Amino acid sequence: MRQNEKFKNRLETESVRGSRLILSREERLNRAERNASQLITLGGLASKENVAICDTTTGIMPWYLQTEAAILHNPFSLY
Repeated sequence: MRQNEKFKNRLETESVRGSRLILSREERLNRAERNASQLITLGGLASKENVAICDTTTGIMPWYLQTEAAILHNPFSLY
């Protein structure tokens, strides 16, 4: 995914979120890439099985948009 320009910048952004953890840049990118791959796979499976994904407002939502999955956006606030 890192070689694909379509995903490269998003992976960089996702990996920065892991910077609070004590991880190297490479470890953060590996983690972001693994998570993105899982979400795209889940979205593809949901689309194939004709089910919808219900998720909260998070940074992962754009990964589902790489698939044809139906997404129910469930915004909420902690306050």
